Amino acid sequence: MIIWWLMRDLYKRLGVSESASTNEISTAIRLCNDSALRIDASEVLLNENRKRSYDKIHRTLEDIGSLRAEFCLNNSEHWKDNIATDYSKESPHKAPSNQPTPAHEKKYSDNFLVNFLMKLFMWCVDLVIQLLKGVLAGLLEFALRLLPLALIVVIAWFFIDANETKKVEKQPEVVFEQPELTSPSNGSVRKWTSASSLAPLSIDTSPGSDYLVKLVNANTGQDVLDVYVKGGRNIELKVPLGSYHIKYASGEKWYGYEHLFGPNTGYSKADSLFRFEDTGYQVTGYTLTLYRVTNGNLRTKNINKSQF
Repeated sequence: MIIWWLMRDLYKRLGVSESASTNEISTAIRLCNDSALRIDASEVLLNENRKRSYDKIHRTLEDIGSLRAEFCLNNSEHWKDNIATDYSKESPHKAPSNQPTPAHEKKYSDNFLVNFLMKLFMWCVDLVIQLLKGVLAGLLEFALRLLPLALIVVIAWFFIDANETKKVEKQPEVVFEQPELTSPSNGSVRKWTSASSLAPLSIDTSPGSDYLVKLVNANTGQDVLDVYVKGGRNIELKVPLGSYHIKYASGEKWYGYEHLFGPNTGYSKADSLFRFEDTGYQVTGYTLTLYRVTNGNLRTKNINKSQF
């Protein structure tokens, strides 16, 4: 059905212009004796979205008809039926009553040799011009054959896209509404292992943000403990022996262990692997400085919430 009304000039068949008002179009449809045309015109020209799409195709087919008339292609086997009936234009080129003498048949000189060479040259020029005309006409014919199909594809895509757009509902923005809570005391520890805490760990921070520092078992990926550190404060604690990845979350307002510092939480992970070991002579430990220091060797990278 779409292809059928797409290939017809509904305005021409109704006897109205493309710029006619909705009332004028409605009146023309009501007075039309062709029931099929009335149905098509009503579905297309009285539907705002379809009319907008149809008008684009209508203007393009009008241009195609003008081009075909310009190049005398109205009698092409690919330009017939509804398209030829509704969109063909009268060719602006009329056959002259007296055809001019071809350039290669004119007499240029009384000298036989000169005249022969000039005719040969002009014959070559005429041949090249005719070849170029044939190539250009062939390319235009090929393009005009493909253009209606391309237009149909574009219009079909337009309708599909319009319908899909209507189906997509705007998702409501997620608003963070959790109440701010009193932050844990400096050095508050949560532990998820029964292993004895023997190795020293010291953590220094700068003012401005609080931190929740977490130790993760490097072999199993299981959380071992976390500790809350106030901004600008220092803590010293003992941790179980083992190899750990250290991650930390930071922020200014505390919303509990589930939401941490809310939507503005920053998440980081230290690149180094921290090994807390008992060498038999001493237990190795670390001092972790969570701010930039001269000649510092702690490298960190940002991570997302799911990686924390």
